[in-house]
Amino acid sequence: MSHHESWHMLSAYLDNELSPNEWALVESHLQNCRLCKRELETLHKTKMLMGSVPRRAFPADLLAQVQRNLRPSSVWGIFLDRCARPRVWIPTGAFAVVILLLALWVGGKNMLTDRYLPLEPFLAAHSRYAAEGLIPEGDPVASDFSAHLAAYHGQK
Repeated sequence: MSHHESWHMLSAYLDNELSPNEWALVESHLQNCRLCKRELETLHKTKMLMGSVPRRAFPADLLAQVQRNLRPSSVWGIFLDRCARPRVWIPTGAFAVVILLLALWVGGKNMLTDRYLPLEPFLAAHSRYAAEGLIPEGDPVASDFSAHLAAYHGQK
């Protein structure tokens, strides 16, 4: 474990919030690093001092003033305040995603079938043209197929 990684994990180590593997890594690093040991001691002292500070009640008049200032003043503000809560947007967003995926799935099926041409009519036409002798002799892949086709149409 690098010095930088353990430095960021010291607070979690102090609060027992690390997994057993992470805890063991920090422990082994602390055995060799005086700087991290000193930082851990400083964090521990800070935590103890903050815990010993007396707590004071929030003044009631200040609390009322803050709540008044935070309260929306218009109907639109009240609407936005209520709609901004995740309990409204999470189900709405999930519903929108489901509808979008459903539309893509249904629409995608039609798009795939539109890309392919049915071969049966082409095979039937080819069989009919072959039976009537309308297909020129020769290699259709050869580069002179157009010449064969022109010669065939010139004979008729």
